[in-house]
Amino acid sequence: MFPILRRMCFRAGGILPTVFLLALITPPTGFRLPAAGPVGFSPQVPAEEGTELPLVTHYDLRFHLFPKENNLEAEASMTVRNTTPAPLIEIPFILYRLFDVREVTDGKGSPLSSTRRVVKFSDEKSLQVSFISVRLGRPLSPGESDVVRLKYAGALWGYPEVMAYVRDRIDENYSLLRPDSLAYPMLSLPSFQSMMAAFRSQFTYRAEVEVPDGLVVACGGRPIETVRKSGNATFIFESFKPTWRVDVAAAKFKVIEEGGIRVYAIPGDEAEAPRILEAARKSFLFFTGLFGEVGDFPGFTIIEVPEGWGSQAADFYILQTAAAFRDKEKASELYHEIAHNWNVRVKPAVQRCRYFDEAFASYFQGLAIREFEGEDAFEDYMGMRRDRFLKSCERDEKNCSTPIVDYWKEERGENSYTKGAWSLYVLHQAVGDETFRSLVTGFLREYRVRPSDFQDFQVFAEKTVGRSLDAFFKEWIYGTESSRQLREKVDAGRIAARYR
Repeated sequence: MFPILRRMCFRAGGILPTVFLLALITPPTGFRLPAAGPVGFSPQVPAEEGTELPLVTHYDLRFHLFPKENNLEAEASMTVRNTTPAPLIEIPFILYRLFDVREVTDGKGSPLSSTRRVVKFSDEKSLQVSFISVRLGRPLSPGESDVVRLKYAGALWGYPEVMAYVRDRIDENYSLLRPDSLAYPMLSLPSFQSMMAAFRSQFTYRAEVEVPDGLVVACGGRPIETVRKSGNATFIFESFKPTWRVDVAAAKFKVIEEGGIRVYAIPGDEAEAPRILEAARKSFLFFTGLFGEVGDFPGFTIIEVPEGWGSQAADFYILQTAAAFRDKEKASELYHEIAHNWNVRVKPAVQRCRYFDEAFASYFQGLAIREFEGEDAFEDYMGMRRDRFLKSCERDEKNCSTPIVDYWKEERGENSYTKGAWSLYVLHQAVGDETFRSLVTGFLREYRVRPSDFQDFQVFAEKTVGRSLDAFFKEWIYGTESSRQLREKVDAGRIAARYR
């Protein structure tokens, strides 16, 4: 397996879904990237990091699931906006490897020329996708939008041989459709780098999901209506706001709802759904009290997924593995996922460090543990964060010798869950409760929409604290003296004294 995939980040509930790779894109033979000169693409132009592709700004998705047959029929209408400086005539899409594309048309139903073949990712040879190149009916000028519609069908079995958590499938017991398995088309070249660039884009969506009666469909979007006809039910959802992913699950869910929080529980776990709802409610209240409201809050959805299928958070919802439902000791996993609602927006390279999402969520999880379970439980949790980091150093010394700011270079973002959380613990100790709270609240407010990086974080922190924090940032963010302190298991208070 590709070396970077062996260092995939682990979340409390499973392998972190969003994997970021550093390798440059090498497009398959025959695909052409935007170039100056004639309208279209040029095979002579190398596909380097930063290559611009157009963006999907809206999805209209229709899924018809056939759980007994383990397959689906689907239609994806995508509004594509040319955000590049050159006219475009061909648009690349990637889709799950076993899906057959049955029809490609424009928004008016006119056929479009296209090619489809199964290819390997250029930076992960174990990962195969359907690569579809669609030729538009006319050149798409910069700033213009057009609609591309793909009809496709087939079986879905995920990518467990490459990414252990991606077990998405169509099944009578549980069906799951995610972008991780390419259950719907993504405008991307066949590489992780290009796919991750697509993940950073924002779009709105409408999703219609038809299933046999007796199944319930869960989605992170706003429920619009359910239409029942001829032994089937169609569940319709729309995005609350521009987002970066669509997740759809279907099972014989038991649903409970209270105070704007909705829980979809797998049969057999419904007795634990009220406990999960209460844990979500109190953690929301706790984080809101600490760091302020989450903008225009439309409610929150928790969708249980089978164990090992990976917990993940998106806008106003989470996919939560069954462990949190079945083991009361793992309730804090939910705190982590909910804490992601208090993340800032970050610049692309910094995002791959995983610091501003996973370090913050991991430390906020610790604060919730302290609030609900006491100081000893918090100390145990932070001790486990440190020990997990030290074990990673035993496996690979570079985990210790790589500064947090450079995690993106070799995809070492898993250390943000551990050492990253400790950096915030030490900062908290160094500046005190009130100042730390003001720092985080202000930083979230300032950079919820505007992208940030480590320099922005330092400048904002120093402005809030009213003094230089250069020593802290040198040792914890830009340097590795902090790794020695963790190895020596120095008390957090003693470490923080260096920076007061």
